[in-house]
Amino acid sequence: MSLNIRLKKLLTGGIGNGFHNNGKSGLKAIDLFAEVPFQHELQFLYDNLELKIGHLDRKAITITSSTMGEGSSTLAAYYALQLARGHFHPVNGANGSSGEATRDVLLIDANFRHPSIHDLFDIENRIGFADLLRKKVEMRNCITYLEHANLNIITTGQDANRSIKEFNSEALKNVMSQLREHFAYIIIDSAPVLSNLDTIAMTQLTNGLALVVRAETT
Repeated sequence: MSLNIRLKKLLTGGIGNGFHNNGKSGLKAIDLFAEVPFQHELQFLYDNLELKIGHLDRKAITITSSTMGEGSSTLAAYYALQLARGHFHPVNGANGSSGEATRDVLLIDANFRHPSIHDLFDIENRIGFADLLRKKVEMRNCITYLEHANLNIITTGQDANRSIKEFNSEALKNVMSQLREHFAYIIIDSAPVLSNLDTIAMTQLTNGLALVVRAETT
């Protein structure tokens, strides 16, 4: 039985084995000036997402996987980066802001158990999303803006609690509502869905879910 039928969802495409160079062997920092080796596949993912939610003015997408090491963090990072730089071609019939760079893109690391976005972009992980959920900091104090990438990033925060209690409270709803007021497109790198209920809570507050599945392994 095909994966399309099993999942009852649209299979948005595949990426070559080189994509997993950042996988279980250890994440490496992204070269922000290098050409993305799977730009075509990212465009295909963008096309499918925009055809579903392109009519929305404010969008939030959760990117996750079933287990660790499947590449969801790498995909989230590159997708947000290309979106912020305006490297996606517009989709016919969608109201997306592709084709031009915009400072309205935010990448959030919501994987409290195994944060990696700060490693991929070589930035500090001192304060972040966990602190924002606990109302320990204001939003502007936990956002890192990378001018050379034209991208806003919120890391997990150094003192990220591994409990899911923050995701079961009104705090998450309030924070997401606040972020939507300031950013047109939010990309959330979430924990693997099979072992983390917090990912389920996150998807209920976003407009779409991209599930990264490793071929012939998962």
